[in-house]
Amino acid sequence: MKRNDLVARDGELRWMQEILSQASEGRGAVVTITGAIACGKTVLLDAAAASQDVIQLRAVCSAEEQELPYAMVGQLLDNPVLAARVPALGNLAAAGERLLPGTENRIRRELTRTLLALADERPVLIGVDDMHHADPASLDCLLHLARRVGPARIAIVLTELRRLTPAHSRFQSELLSLRYHHEIGLQPLTAEHTADLARVGLGAEVDDDVLTELYEATGGNPSLCCGLIRDVRQDWEAGVTGIHVGRAYRLAYLSSLYRCGPAALRTARAAAVLGDSADACLIRRVSGLGTEAVGQAIQQLTEGGLLRDQQFPHPAARSVVLDDMSAQERHAMYRSAREAAAEGQADPGTPGEPRAATAYAGCGEQAGDYPEPAGRACVDGAGPAEYCGDPHGADDDPDELVAALGGLLPSRLVAMKIRRLAVAGRPGAAAELLTSQRLHAVTSEDRASLRAAEVALATLWPGATGPDRHPLTEQEAASLPEGPRLLAAADDAVGAALRGRAEYAAAEAENVLRHADPAAGGDAYAAMIALLYTEHPENVLFWADKLDAGRPDEETSYPGLRAETAVRLGDLETAMELGRTVLDQRRLPSLGVAAGLLLGGAVTAAIRLGDLDRAEKWLAEPIPDAIRTSLYGLHVLAARGRLDLAAGRYEAAYTAFRLCGERMAGWDADVSGLALWRVDAAEALLSAGIRPDEGRKLIDDQLTREMGARSRALTLRAQAAYSLPVHRVGLLDEAAGLLLACHDGYERARVLADLGETLRTLRHTDAAQRVLRQAEQAAARCGSVPLLRRLGAEPVRIGTRRGEPGLPQRIRLLTDAERRVAAMAAAGQTNREIAGRLFVTASTVEQHLTSVFRKLGVKGRRFLPTELAQAV
Repeated sequence: MKRNDLVARDGELRWMQEILSQASEGRGAVVTITGAIACGKTVLLDAAAASQDVIQLRAVCSAEEQELPYAMVGQLLDNPVLAARVPALGNLAAAGERLLPGTENRIRRELTRTLLALADERPVLIGVDDMHHADPASLDCLLHLARRVGPARIAIVLTELRRLTPAHSRFQSELLSLRYHHEIGLQPLTAEHTADLARVGLGAEVDDDVLTELYEATGGNPSLCCGLIRDVRQDWEAGVTGIHVGRAYRLAYLSSLYRCGPAALRTARAAAVLGDSADACLIRRVSGLGTEAVGQAIQQLTEGGLLRDQQFPHPAARSVVLDDMSAQERHAMYRSAREAAAEGQADPGTPGEPRAATAYAGCGEQAGDYPEPAGRACVDGAGPAEYCGDPHGADDDPDELVAALGGLLPSRLVAMKIRRLAVAGRPGAAAELLTSQRLHAVTSEDRASLRAAEVALATLWPGATGPDRHPLTEQEAASLPEGPRLLAAADDAVGAALRGRAEYAAAEAENVLRHADPAAGGDAYAAMIALLYTEHPENVLFWADKLDAGRPDEETSYPGLRAETAVRLGDLETAMELGRTVLDQRRLPSLGVAAGLLLGGAVTAAIRLGDLDRAEKWLAEPIPDAIRTSLYGLHVLAARGRLDLAAGRYEAAYTAFRLCGERMAGWDADVSGLALWRVDAAEALLSAGIRPDEGRKLIDDQLTREMGARSRALTLRAQAAYSLPVHRVGLLDEAAGLLLACHDGYERARVLADLGETLRTLRHTDAAQRVLRQAEQAAARCGSVPLLRRLGAEPVRIGTRRGEPGLPQRIRLLTDAERRVAAMAAAGQTNREIAGRLFVTASTVEQHLTSVFRKLGVKGRRFLPTELAQAV
């Protein structure tokens, strides 16, 4: 909240300024600013302090440091003016240990004496934020001082979260007894004041419906208002109309929630799990908190605009809370909700309907009516899962689930369960659940939900269910809620891509991605798959980065998509590193069937980099049949063929590519964006020196099909290989031009190598040398050892590029947030300092650094390379 956004705080600001002015003249004061979370307490303090010529000592208390003695005092002593006068006190406070009573008394007396002496020279303002999180030892020091500031030029200003029972009741009661104590209470913004704030940020001509929606989404919480206004302003500047919740609102919500404390955080998480069925009783059961704790937390969250009647002010708020939970906690809360369903307690207000069953029905819904967000589904810590559901959550036997719920679970939630079973590699169970649920589909929404699940199942498992991926009708789609409708549109885009309707599929996918929720994941993932199969890898990379930047935890996601995309863009080291991160740590099962994408991309990259041993090792690991027989299993099969080809097993390679083609034809998915099996098979035949006519027929067949620029270039290269040298030049020259526009450096290096060798055969020596130098440079940039050896150049070490070996490429694997944190850590800043500068919690900084250490392959911050800051 900016200082010029002090809407509805004019009176409080004038009062604060008057109190501070009087304190500067020798009438000391203690002020407590109370209010709901994120209602502008700190902003008011900052604005009032800015008008005074005083020495400012500031501290921000946190729940993490509440048990650390003198944590708050230690921050006050960080001020160089005060530290120079009492260096010994700074050392004692920094120790963070409980001291002997005599030593504690000396600290209190010495701190008070020093501050009073300092105030004789110049007025002093002591500001303490979030005093409700202060450690007891520091409060004793502050109280000792507060009793003595009446005649001094000292103002103590404390901001505190308003609670029915104060966090430090003894401390507060002591302050109330001081005649110079003042309390300023701040209320959330009214609808009128929220409108004033919106006009400041969005312009004076904002429509009333926008103002109404803004107030409903924020509940008058100034921090949420400012965050949503920033999101809307960015959208409007980009030409996107309406109100769409983005990153700023999500971060503001999480920040406000964490500042409420552990009880309120757990209460909000329980409410997010329960969804529409949340009430105080169920929240207490799911959260495990006591009745009084839940009551106070609900009141606190309601006053802060974070909850309204135990519901979230906006679906995105619930989504970000669910996505912020660890997989273990989320599963535990879902289990608690299921136990409530099993007990079947009757709701007096709804005769005949089991209340707990309704609660479980609610606990599977979120912004898009998804059962769980995809962002944090990996129990083993492998990072964000890459699918539209959670394979670890698909362990329930479907027959048992249907029998337990007796058809009470809404069909849209059963549809999501079907998806989760499918991505977990259980298509049979998914199909069985789909069949059993049809008996309970009585409404148009029920039938459309199951129909959408059927389409998704047929897309992932065309071999098990048949290739019927025809999209929902307009009438069926219209009967779905917004979230499932968006997901169905994404599945439609994938189906269209596999049927060869590339232009329609790409447009539909882009539309889905413009409205995708980063925390939900399923619709975005399917849409990016559609873009991949319509041969738009650069767009996939753009959206993956954009959606990762919009995720609350800012954790790099979509490893399989990123690996396959990296291969198609010639970025072999990125694909290789993604493979190392997951495959070398045995995390493959955590990705569900999407592991086929990662395995195929990483193995292909390893082959092209010249590390055949690693490729063999990865493919030698047990691969579940679920992965092999899914749509994504084609990528593994194609990678197996490439490995056989590189190892000289030409017949085996041809067989693998042929099998790939047979499956694609049988699944009605014979499109070049999925796999160029004809080109690969023709290359295997050419390498083996057998059946040239069959190879030419395969190439000619491929040339009759719709292809993107990259696929056409690869096909032209294969056609050139089957042509006479005099005819090759034109084909290869066209292929090189296409690949330059496609940004695939590896394939362009291969084409240039072929072109250079052809020119040399035709005795165009100068031109051949020039082209071969270009090929060598392109091969060196992508690190392809086999290509460099073929060109007679010195191979670079795998993983090496400019600077420190492997560093720049690995840095590219870091998210923007990880890069910022890592750069500050490399510069010597502590977690606490980084958290303060980035306005995040220390635990968030620690999580980012843990991810950075893993990705860069270092053991700790001491080993972070100094070049990191320059590389960011």
